[in-house]
Amino acid sequence: MTHLRQARLLGADVEAIRREELLARAQSGEIKPIQHELNALLIDQRGDGREISESLVNGLVINNQLDEAFVVLDAWRLSFPKDGHPDYVTGRIAEYQSQNAEVEAAYRAALECEPTHRPALYRLGRLLLRTRRAEEALVTFQRLGKLNVGAAAVMGEAEAALKLGNGLEARRLLRSLLQLPRADFERSLILVDEAIEETSVELELGIVESELGNHVEALRLLDTALSQDTNNLTARYAHAVELRENNRVEESARELAAVANSRKMLAEVDVLIDQIHQTSKDKGSVDEKLRVGELYMQHGSRKTGEFWLKQALLVDPHCTKAHELLMAYYESLSKTRPGFQKLAERHRRSSLHHQP
Repeated sequence: MTHLRQARLLGADVEAIRREELLARAQSGEIKPIQHELNALLIDQRGDGREISESLVNGLVINNQLDEAFVVLDAWRLSFPKDGHPDYVTGRIAEYQSQNAEVEAAYRAALECEPTHRPALYRLGRLLLRTRRAEEALVTFQRLGKLNVGAAAVMGEAEAALKLGNGLEARRLLRSLLQLPRADFERSLILVDEAIEETSVELELGIVESELGNHVEALRLLDTALSQDTNNLTARYAHAVELRENNRVEESARELAAVANSRKMLAEVDVLIDQIHQTSKDKGSVDEKLRVGELYMQHGSRKTGEFWLKQALLVDPHCTKAHELLMAYYESLSKTRPGFQKLAERHRRSSLHHQP
């Protein structure tokens, strides 16, 4: 008996359950088998237009169907002219393509429609920092801070303060976050659509202490940051520098060499992604997607690696290597966040089931 038949017998709203199921599948990139039903949802939205549009756009982006995604985004804007989210999503796509001018224009458009759109404010602040406009970034993060975001805004303010030469203020801001309950910290990052796994107060504070010349304290903080994410290249490089500052020269040299090797390995990613774009609708891209995911898992952002491994599984759900890498990733996360253990178990079962 299917779960929908069970739900009907129990008196549940089967149609609503089916809609949720379709949106979840669309969000994960499983669009083609349910395209007809998704089209019907777009016509008969029943007050769920934003959720339907967002799920469909996310799925299209996962499948690299960007032209189709932009068509949905245009329709979304027309249907909800005061909703800043379609412009925000456009900005995120432009970030993926490293188009800074388009990114900034999209985030500013989102804020023009919806001045309190937290993720757009946060991402605009991050972009301003990357493009060396720290004064504008500081104002942007201060504006974000008035929207009850908490830690994410404070971390942005601290980074802007450091770039403006005010290391003591940056230290004050970051130290105020060290005793913040983890749940509150994660809630703040969720509000601005930031990856929880790759955000560390200790890393940012370690960099500040290094700038202020407090190398013993900087090394202690960076040790903690690395224990949270051993792949973080920024943390690894900063840690190597602090080892040298603390007269641990040989350890520093080994770590710097390891960082250089990781960067060399990640240089392969650009070539692979070009190949993926050329074969995005062909099953031949599974090996390239798997390789990109593996490279990131070993040498860079594990969150990015997770994305590419899921991409590989969309093409080949039986890819044992992708299941094994995701299993290991979720097991590492489950040490501090037990909810990931179920995901680890799911991929363990899949890897064993699909072994040749």
